[in-house]
Amino acid sequence: MEPDSVKPSVGKVFPDLDTGVSFYIKYASIVGFDDKSSVAELDGDAESSLKKRRRFSNRVGCGACAIFRYGGDGTYVIHMFEERNNHSLTSVMSRQFLKMNRKVGPGHMRFVADCGKVNIGPVQSFRLFGEMFGGLANVGATSLEFRNIKRDVDAFSAGVDAQMIYDHLSRFFWVDAVSRKNFKLFGDVVSFDATYQTNRYDMVFTPFTGVNNHKKSITFGAGLLTKEDIESYVWLFEKFKEAMGSEPVLVVTDQDLAMRVAFPRVFKEAKHRFCMWHIMFKVGDKVGPSLSKNETFRSKLNSVVWSHYLEPAEFDYQWNVVMEEFGLLEHSWFVKMYDLRHLWIPAYFSDVSMNGLIRTTSRSESENSLFGSFTIPQSNLVEFFMHFDRAIDSQRYSINKLNSDSEACFPDLKTPLSMEKHVAYVYTFTAFYLVQAEICAACFSCRVLNVRDDQGVLHIFVVFKDLNLDSIPLVYVVNRWTKSASLCQTFDIDGVVVDQCGGVDEKLVILKNEWLDIQCCVSMVQSNIDRLKVFSQIIKDHKDMLLADKGGCSSAIDKRSVIESICGSSVPSEVSILPPNKAKNKGSGRSIKGCKEIAIEQSKKERTCNTCNKPNHDSRKCVLWKMKDKVCSL
Repeated sequence: MEPDSVKPSVGKVFPDLDTGVSFYIKYASIVGFDDKSSVAELDGDAESSLKKRRRFSNRVGCGACAIFRYGGDGTYVIHMFEERNNHSLTSVMSRQFLKMNRKVGPGHMRFVADCGKVNIGPVQSFRLFGEMFGGLANVGATSLEFRNIKRDVDAFSAGVDAQMIYDHLSRFFWVDAVSRKNFKLFGDVVSFDATYQTNRYDMVFTPFTGVNNHKKSITFGAGLLTKEDIESYVWLFEKFKEAMGSEPVLVVTDQDLAMRVAFPRVFKEAKHRFCMWHIMFKVGDKVGPSLSKNETFRSKLNSVVWSHYLEPAEFDYQWNVVMEEFGLLEHSWFVKMYDLRHLWIPAYFSDVSMNGLIRTTSRSESENSLFGSFTIPQSNLVEFFMHFDRAIDSQRYSINKLNSDSEACFPDLKTPLSMEKHVAYVYTFTAFYLVQAEICAACFSCRVLNVRDDQGVLHIFVVFKDLNLDSIPLVYVVNRWTKSASLCQTFDIDGVVVDQCGGVDEKLVILKNEWLDIQCCVSMVQSNIDRLKVFSQIIKDHKDMLLADKGGCSSAIDKRSVIESICGSSVPSEVSILPPNKAKNKGSGRSIKGCKEIAIEQSKKERTCNTCNKPNHDSRKCVLWKMKDKVCSL
């Protein structure tokens, strides 16, 4: 028998009707029945090839109830109480599944939403919540309620997600002050690539990626495109250039024709480079199975293509030697790749600082993998940008950890030289270990004549015996590889001062400390029932106080406000931008023929013979003439 303090009785007075109803609901949950009818659904037999929906109902016409009467002065009194039920009451173990005991509050909603931001689904969120609170029975809801939370968040922005993103970001190109600051530091070489299946509209995700002073990938910005045509890439490149305030030195992309045509329309100073890996990967298919397995051919071709020591004329000569030796002089694909050599062969980028830093789009592909671990193809645009923010946060957290290690730690030295100690003090760990290897190789006996930075790879040559050098001369220290490159620096970007060390969000700090304090208190009182009850009452009192301050808002409004807080935006009153149709790309969204024609004309304008400096002719034949000691007659 339940205590009198919980059991309703005729004449019991309540300050308002809601308090009286809550009292009766609590009584019903303790006794073991729902005060409202409910319907649940179960899957059919596992052996059945098709799942059949089976229903059961707890509607049995039970007359158990409590009737309240207005008692004056805002109070309510129990006028009648029917205790008897015409059905069996649920057992103690089953009471957790009663509808009134399954209450999804703001805490549940926030937890499911936060898990969703890092690509943890509602079912896994339910299990994780149970693990945090001592078992699934303590969750206060079932996995169905957790799935319904995800459904409600999706429904909140259904049909208006494009408008919400437009209101929040103005356009589908994302960049912030930190990204712009990073571009100022490390934007000399940029990798650009497109990836797919990040959102339900099949819009193409296009991040701009660079390499920081730890040789880690860093995102400068990203866009979403519905089409991969020339106009779309021109728009995106213009927005990137406008946001950054300058052009990179070098941009690496794949061989996409639309990108190739759009690039020179926007970038007037930056050099465009094709991904070498994508081109060389095709060699096996182009030459056939016999030659593709020829190790001699592979070795000779790679030694010519990948070498950054060759000058353009030397490359032309050696390329044609390999082509002639293996009968590929007239092979259409190799002829085409030779004509485009100024877009992918290292010999043609020797004048570009840090040109060896990125030769392929593997950096972009690695970034795409990072973002893919946070996003799902079913995401609407609001969810996509929440996932994107979490991916950027994860990336920056990792970089900050590397910065912290560089500040607080010191690497192991392998020589007693003051030079090595200075290198450890100046450079990040990644750069230091590269320089350390050079120092060890040249230590004590090697005499080399200069110090240089070669294509993004650090080479330190020092006359150790003859010159009394305790440190690297500052003229040879490349700042982008130093510890200080990404530490507390202030930049003036188009009149906007960006201070990496400032701008701590006070609200986030308080929230973090609040959760840590609560978890700490719970861990300290959970083993003592008396202390646990006291702490629980303190939390409950504060919760009741906060609920009372809301002015009696309905649960539906509370639910909506929580979802708005999760999404970071409210539903717009007017919708002028509808969600986009599913994008169709890789050929269907642009004229391939038109792109090819423009690219051919563009290539002719760019082509100049390295042997005789004559424009717009087949320099391959010119090289062959020279190989045979003949004069170019073209």
